[in-house]
Amino acid sequence: MGYKLVVRIVSLLPAATDFVAVLERLPELVGRTHECDWRAAVASVPIVTSSLIDQDRMASREISAAAAHQGSSIHQLDASLLAALRPDVVLTQDLCDVCALSYERVSAAVRVAGLSRPRVVAIEWLDPVWPAGHWVPEQIRYAGGEPLLAAAGEHTSAIERAAVVEARPDVVLLMPCGFPPRRTLTELSSLTRLPGFCELPAVWVLDGPAYFNRPGPRVVDGAAILAAVLHDPARAERDGLGVRL
Repeated sequence: MGYKLVVRIVSLLPAATDFVAVLERLPELVGRTHECDWRAAVASVPIVTSSLIDQDRMASREISAAAAHQGSSIHQLDASLLAALRPDVVLTQDLCDVCALSYERVSAAVRVAGLSRPRVVAIEWLDPVWPAGHWVPEQIRYAGGEPLLAAAGEHTSAIERAAVVEARPDVVLLMPCGFPPRRTLTELSSLTRLPGFCELPAVWVLDGPAYFNRPGPRVVDGAAILAAVLHDPARAERDGLGVRL
């Protein structure tokens, strides 16, 4: 019996919604545009966009003039509703700023554009200290951070413990391979006794096996967790996404 990954999908392009329908994933569609109309089942899906052009009342020349004057601003995105829908996947386009929302506006609404990029050290083993490489630096970048001590795709090796403090990170992420948070918390002394470690701005214990150690579908959830940890730590604590020391 095959495994089917279930995700929460928001489509910001009618053509993309058509593909969702053909792929039989409409039950996972949680948000759509005001123009998505196929199949009939999409009628019950929340609408996250609107248009300033009333095609029923305006002639072709009026529509053309309005589009030329306003460009991509003719399409409005309900960013608050989009956030509330908590999508795992947002389908959009980068072809035309008039026919649908521009890629730049969508990116600004769902990622971390315009925010500061904190310097981040991710550790996948505590003793000896082993920085997290492979896909973790990519997760950090997607979450709006600047990875230190390891590059995307790098197969890392053990480093001196002092290198963690010397890197001057804004955030340290502890995600030992195979250790759930409760186990990580029992072995913190190997780092906390390091001179200067307790003065670091922010140290988080995260669930490595669930979201960071395994190259499976939950690495996407891991990037979302990191976005909260790096840019909305109060929510990350409230939602139990990690333990802040």
